[in-house]
Amino acid sequence: MSGKIERVYMNGSLAKVNNDLQNSSSHVVAHTSNYVQGVVDRLIDKQMNLFQRFFPDERRMAVIKGELQLVKTEFEYRQKAFEIVRKTQIESLEEICNQYLQQGRVATRSDTALFLMKKSAELQEELERLSDNFMESMDRRIEKIQQLNSLNLRQKRMEQIDNDIDTFMDLQTHILKQFQQVVMASM
Repeated sequence: MSGKIERVYMNGSLAKVNNDLQNSSSHVVAHTSNYVQGVVDRLIDKQMNLFQRFFPDERRMAVIKGELQLVKTEFEYRQKAFEIVRKTQIESLEEICNQYLQQGRVATRSDTALFLMKKSAELQEELERLSDNFMESMDRRIEKIQQLNSLNLRQKRMEQIDNDIDTFMDLQTHILKQFQQVVMASM
């Protein structure tokens, strides 16, 4: 390493070094040369940046504007990407909630349908039992009527039994219709 390092500032970098260093094939010398060049470049850049901060020239202003435009473009890109991600998350959440509500509705309607079917079966059984009891009661009344000696009295009592049977059947039909309306309203 004989000789002196000559510095020539050209475009912000170390342009030349001593001929001995340039001609050396040693890796260590080349590495050292690159390191020195990097240090000098950073020092010059720091001096230029400080000076250009207070007195920027047109070229530096163009660079600053370009960098600001790049930052603005990057910000807009990230903002759009964030909006897309948020929109996707919201749509996904809405889909999950709708699916949850639908499953809840299906479960509730299924439970309601089962409940109503059980109640319908219970109502049918109870009406059948009451109908059997009513018919047995009517049979006993008819037997008593047939033992009456007066034909007129038997006819009047038979008409009364016919009215009672019609009333019972109408009431049974009305109860079933009301139950059906309750079922339809709950569906």
